[in-house]
Amino acid sequence: MLHNPPNNGSAYNNEFAGNVVVNLNNDTNNINEEQWIKTLFLISDTQIWMDELQLNLMYQLPVKHKRKLFLKSYYLSAPTLAHILERHYFKIARYPNAGKFIIPVISIVAIIRDAATQPTSPIANSCNLQRVSDTKQVIGFDRFGKHTGSVTIVSDAGGKIVTAFPGTINP
Repeated sequence: MLHNPPNNGSAYNNEFAGNVVVNLNNDTNNINEEQWIKTLFLISDTQIWMDELQLNLMYQLPVKHKRKLFLKSYYLSAPTLAHILERHYFKIARYPNAGKFIIPVISIVAIIRDAATQPTSPIANSCNLQRVSDTKQVIGFDRFGKHTGSVTIVSDAGGKIVTAFPGTINP
């Protein structure tokens, strides 16, 4: 991991990233541009590879019409699904005061997929939007411990899903 080391009085603070030396101070006149560009391309290629791995992982879920989860206007990423499960899945004993899904993971993903058709509404004091869907069946319990069939999906203005949880923001 790259970080800014304390300034020890030398003109250049460098840190090694493999065989690439990265100048970590703000002196842009003395960077090794060739190495910097190589590092940029390495990071870019790695990010593309990770994005492809993520998409392949998500496509392994046995959910019908899963393409609806990967639209530019409504997108569920692997890190977001991991967040949802870590915080809101009953089998993971973290965040005891958060709402918890009590249905299988595949059902959670299907509910998120189906909520794409719900209209969005702004969330107070936030740049994010919410979709609230009533599944007509108990899917979990809200943050107050009450059983619920509602799910709230929070997304950013671009449509990237940020989180989803049983219940509503304002009960």
